[in-house]
Amino acid sequence: MEAIILDDTNGAIMASNIRNAFRDSRFTLNIRYEEKGVRKVKRIIKLTQIRLKESKRYCGSHPYACDIEQGRKSKFLEGADWVEFNDLLNDVFDLHEVSADISSSVCKIRKGRKRRMDYDGHPEWIGNRVFYEWDKDTDDDYYEDWCGKIAPNSTFPEGTPGIYSRTAYERWGDELANRSETIAELMMDGDS
Repeated sequence: MEAIILDDTNGAIMASNIRNAFRDSRFTLNIRYEEKGVRKVKRIIKLTQIRLKESKRYCGSHPYACDIEQGRKSKFLEGADWVEFNDLLNDVFDLHEVSADISSSVCKIRKGRKRRMDYDGHPEWIGNRVFYEWDKDTDDDYYEDWCGKIAPNSTFPEGTPGIYSRTAYERWGDELANRSETIAELMMDGDS
């Protein structure tokens, strides 16, 4: 994953801000800052080896529910874990009001000052089985400028495996693990 800084922000300081923000999170990562070019310097923050600090059951990094049995324990991120990681990363850029393009091999996360607010997917057929892939990019309507403000949580498909702890969301396939209230449940309770 890489963040290309678009404004005049000091890239080394921004890399340090990211390192500090993730220090107490449930994620580990390596951060490297580099500059490319001579006349027009491209400031790039590379984020690699992104993992969970603690192992948990792993099924895959995909949107929507799993249709296969859960696999081994791993420190790899699943779908909802990635959405939370992306939100935390965007929080750092919003807090410091930094314009950057952030992309992973799977999807775009930020366009300038606008963070991605909706993560969705689409089916891919392999033989007679369907697998869900993340949408690489979405319309500009799904990106919003939250610089200098506290952004709401991004949305993603119900049933997506992983943990999104900002809303007490914890799913492995269609089974709600460690039964906790989700934002949707809290909203429904408020209506009754």
